[in-house]
Amino acid sequence: MLASPAAVTRNQARNRILNSLPFNEFEKIKPDLKSVKLKHGEVIYQPNEPIKYVYFPEDCIISTVTVFDDGTSIENGIIGNEGLLGVAPALSSMTTPREATVQKTGECLRISSDKFREAFETNSILRQLSLSYIFAFFEQVAQAGACNKHYTVNARMAR
Repeated sequence: MLASPAAVTRNQARNRILNSLPFNEFEKIKPDLKSVKLKHGEVIYQPNEPIKYVYFPEDCIISTVTVFDDGTSIENGIIGNEGLLGVAPALSSMTTPREATVQKTGECLRISSDKFREAFETNSILRQLSLSYIFAFFEQVAQAGACNKHYTVNARMAR
């Protein structure tokens, strides 16, 4: 039995959110996606600067980092091919209070914030997948915060 075009996904996108979109919905945003190679240590976002792009990691890993006034910092979230980085413009803000830094060199698909916001508003499946990921990411950050407070460094490293 042949699947309907809406149920067909493409294996081109190695990002799980993009790969979960129905074929026709992916095809709508595909022209706006650009493949970029991110290098270890590259800072993608600085705190309180405009978010120009939304990133969909394919095989790179990106960390969100809180930088304190004294220059110290702590990693509070990790994004891989299961998620996306930079959804704030679609939700409420054109900036982020956190730094985002590449932890593992690799490929990523990116889309301009304006194009993502447009797709987020018109593509209910992309919106639902993005919101589900945001919830999971929030839980990851909450758990990391709790563990940072409660456990020793050695115990946290075991995770």
